[in-house]
Amino acid sequence: MKQASIVLFLLFTANALYAEHLPGGSITYKCVGNSLYEINLTLFRECSGTAMIPQEMRYDSDCGISFVRANMLPDATMETSQLCAASMANSNCNGGPLSGYLVYTYIDTLFLTPCDGWTISWDICCRSASLNLSATPGLYMEAKLNNVPAPCNSSSQFTQQSLPNVCVNQPIIYDAGAVDDNAFRRNFSLVDARYYGGSPALVTYTFPNYGGEPIVGMTIDAASGEISFTPTNIGNIVTVIQVDEYDSSDIWIGSVMRDLPFVVVACTNAPPDPHSGTIASITGDCEQTGERSLSICSNGEFCLTTGINDPTASDVISLTTNIDQVIPGATIQISGTNPVTATICGNANGTSIGIHPFTITAVDNACPIPGLQVYTYQLTIVTSDDPLCSSIGIQELEQPTIRVHPNPTNDRIIITGTLGTNGNWQLSLFDLQGRKVLERTVALTSDGAVLSLTTIIANGTYSLKLTDLTNGTTINTSVILDR
Repeated sequence: MKQASIVLFLLFTANALYAEHLPGGSITYKCVGNSLYEINLTLFRECSGTAMIPQEMRYDSDCGISFVRANMLPDATMETSQLCAASMANSNCNGGPLSGYLVYTYIDTLFLTPCDGWTISWDICCRSASLNLSATPGLYMEAKLNNVPAPCNSSSQFTQQSLPNVCVNQPIIYDAGAVDDNAFRRNFSLVDARYYGGSPALVTYTFPNYGGEPIVGMTIDAASGEISFTPTNIGNIVTVIQVDEYDSSDIWIGSVMRDLPFVVVACTNAPPDPHSGTIASITGDCEQTGERSLSICSNGEFCLTTGINDPTASDVISLTTNIDQVIPGATIQISGTNPVTATICGNANGTSIGIHPFTITAVDNACPIPGLQVYTYQLTIVTSDDPLCSSIGIQELEQPTIRVHPNPTNDRIIITGTLGTNGNWQLSLFDLQGRKVLERTVALTSDGAVLSLTTIIANGTYSLKLTDLTNGTTINTSVILDR
């Protein structure tokens, strides 16, 4: 009888292990000092699946060291279902009918001897069914570390802790929010998903899909990590994001991956507009280099303003950001609901030279599944001797200053201040999507100028740009129109 009980227990354990279909996860690491690392295993689980069992991670080095850490129990568990607040209680994590997910976090702290090749890995037998893979192969994830040239480097950390539900036939932008405030250079790529069959192996994709383009039309920005595509079928799209890190000598020092599915569903609601969210105005020791990108002096302060709108006028948009994990101490101020305006300010002092993306996640109030977009902004921190910083120093001495009032306004703009030179200036108004809605030539005197807003312009926040037609000097500010 005892022998039969043991057999039944082993069979039950095996079934619990192999019946579970986990949709994805990641492995990341943090150096806490003197070659001591905190390894973080994050696993997503469908609440309709079987209960989790203790996990294990493998450690293999190119220096002849290999071992396994077994019987790991989660240090934290959190529901991460992409449902509106009113429907969260109805997820199948809580006994309801709506699809839901839990995220499990396992932490292992250990000493890793300096070696130019450490691989930390985890695997399970089966994935969830998907649109782009053949059958349901296993799931294998890894993180790599070269702690010879970088004896105490931490990997990128993924700040998005939910699986994205996206709408079929709606354009999507998404970012897993990989942050690393000490990275000199990183490269983002889409790579082949893997399984483990005695050694890591590539899964088989359905034609014409492959790891670099998991579904037709999906792309990733190599510098920022932003993914964009338009899904055309309902189902899961397995996607693997890899982040490689390099030091100032361009030596590779590590990589991490986030294995996740895009869960494509039929929606009656449109998500926030992916074409909104462009930078409308900036101030401080910086210059705008793209629709969502800035260069900032390493010891400088900056502010940027952006606006996001949802095509469903009655929807209310909520915003969250990971800027404080990219630029410590940075803040966000939010006004409005649809469109919603966000002003982010920070000081780059102490942030490493290089490219530092951050995200703003916009979620509307549709139920049961809110519309989602994740906007990526790229901050490039440059040295204090960069020409940008030198020119800013000169501008701080010579730059004209203006005041636009009343602000908010309803029918006219009064411009006063120290304008540098009198004469003809070109005035341009841009909306929060970067579109020019008004352009006039105005004669500025020492008393300023008055501009009547006779053109029909919608209420909202606008970027105002003044250009001296004599010497090309530009002045940027913002104005709110509220009729």
